[in-house]
Amino acid sequence: MKKLLLAALLLVFGTPAHAADPTGVWRMDTGQFEQAMRAAMQAEMGAELDAMDDQMKAMMDGMVNQMVAEMAGVIEFFSDGRVIYRSDDGGEQAGQWQDLGDQIEVTSAASPEPTYMVIDGNTMTSVMTSAADGPPIQMVMHRQ
Repeated sequence: MKKLLLAALLLVFGTPAHAADPTGVWRMDTGQFEQAMRAAMQAEMGAELDAMDDQMKAMMDGMVNQMVAEMAGVIEFFSDGRVIYRSDDGGEQAGQWQDLGDQIEVTSAASPEPTYMVIDGNTMTSVMTSAADGPPIQMVMHRQ
């Protein structure tokens, strides 16, 4: 009888919300990240960017390309709460993740602020905000 009552309560009130399971390997969508970086740069600099000479524009392009190259890599989530980011150039950072219900929180010693991620099917999305209060930049990863 108690089991039947518990089952009925769960049907009426639902079960606690959980983010989708992140365990496994996810790859950064560098094409999307590059577009987001360029859009953020345009939004922040506007007419200043348009007025730059070719040499300065080339320098800005180089900065975006370097940031994209540094972000290229995979993130592996383990069921025990560990997470490891491995860049394509051989770097590695470790951290922890936890399920907050509707999103995943990732913390690491390398970043003073946690990162929050939302999973929709095989796509994980995070929004990066800069310390300089620039426009937010969306990052997308795909399950491998």
